[in-house]
Amino acid sequence: TAFGKSPEIAASLWQSLEHTQILQTVRPTGQRQAAGIEVELNEIESRAEEYPLTRAFCNLIGTLVESYFPANLGAGLRAPGFEPYLQFLRDTVFLRFRTRAYRRAAEKWEVAAAVLNVFYKLLRDYEPQPEDFVEQYVEMQGEEKAGYKPPGFSLMHHLLNESPMLELCLSLLEEGVTQLDTYAPFPGKEHLETAVTCCFMLLNLTLQKENLFMDLLRESHLPLIVTPLEQLLQGINPRTKKADHVVNIAR
Repeated sequence: TAFGKSPEIAASLWQSLEHTQILQTVRPTGQRQAAGIEVELNEIESRAEEYPLTRAFCNLIGTLVESYFPANLGAGLRAPGFEPYLQFLRDTVFLRFRTRAYRRAAEKWEVAAAVLNVFYKLLRDYEPQPEDFVEQYVEMQGEEKAGYKPPGFSLMHHLLNESPMLELCLSLLEEGVTQLDTYAPFPGKEHLETAVTCCFMLLNLTLQKENLFMDLLRESHLPLIVTPLEQLLQGINPRTKKADHVVNIAR
């Protein structure tokens, strides 16, 4: 991933990622099964209870999004944008990382830290723009398809709703603080610290950007429902049945 720090090399690596379909972003007509790293994670790594490819992929994407980010990624092959990568990282890697088995206990937190670091970088570098709130269409094989939003927009939408992503971030903060409060060493402690820090920074960034995001959304009449994060943080914690999210964050 050190090579990916040069913008020129990063641009070339993005092209290679799309061309090789390491993450399948274009599914040929008639193909029923997924392919690429998604199959590797769900079938091979999960069975072996070891996740070296998933961690390497997250680290590569984390380096690439920091160096160079092509807005038209995948153009000509599919609706351009980062969304297929974000969906994989969020829905397949992050939302399921807790339910997978790990031969090496520390790797659970290595996976969480690697994927949360990508989310943090994407949201940190996102500034809401009026054009993000206008539906864009692209022509694909003679038909018009809705274009993808920037990844930061997508993350804001998920973090300004009672989404599985927000729920998991809040749950990780609670679990992390509880484990770190014991001051006892455990496998993956430094990666748990990184994951907890990223969750905290994601919430902080959402709070910083939400006013502009919600103002632009109101002006646009885009049919999107969001709730201020400070309101969501006052909701009931499903584990404790109390409104204690803010207390957990303050700890």
